[in-house]
Amino acid sequence: MRIAIFGLGYVGTVTAAGLASQGHQVCGVDVDALKVEHIRSGRSPVVEPGIEELIATAVESGDLTATTDPVAALERADVSLLCVGTPSKSQGGTDLTYLRRALDDIRQGLEVATPPASGFHAVVVRSTVPPGTGDEVVQYDVLRRAAGLGRRHGNVPRIPPRRARASPTSSTRRSLCSAPPIRVSPTC
Repeated sequence: MRIAIFGLGYVGTVTAAGLASQGHQVCGVDVDALKVEHIRSGRSPVVEPGIEELIATAVESGDLTATTDPVAALERADVSLLCVGTPSKSQGGTDLTYLRRALDDIRQGLEVATPPASGFHAVVVRSTVPPGTGDEVVQYDVLRRAAGLGRRHGNVPRIPPRRARASPTSSTRRSLCSAPPIRVSPTC
């Protein structure tokens, strides 16, 4: 499976390394060129036991790449995982600015990127978000605003990162399989 991971912070990097180590073709995308360069050179931008080895092996095998270009990450991608920061606002609530920015990148990128052979692309929120974000933000930004995508409706799953884990690198597979993503076809 070809996977685009938006956000190469802790959650995105660990997820990318774990999926690439399982043989998936993973392309991480981040606005921070230093994080991208770390991944490209086989190094981790985050500290986590075992992550350096996973990244080095995945980059060497060609299963893990990184870019600052969302369109390049979306080329023939079957799924996008959003692993961007969702910090708290000073008055309470959640700041979804980075999530909205990533959704805009995905929407715009899907208009020009080559779709996967299946013709379907799934969008999964891996970031911690408040209830209703799938319906109120993700569906609106991706499904309703994107040309040709707005006729398909459904729930967009969110898969929050687990805070208490023995080893995030070993639990990536289990947490990502906990909810099936809605499939969005650019050919609707």
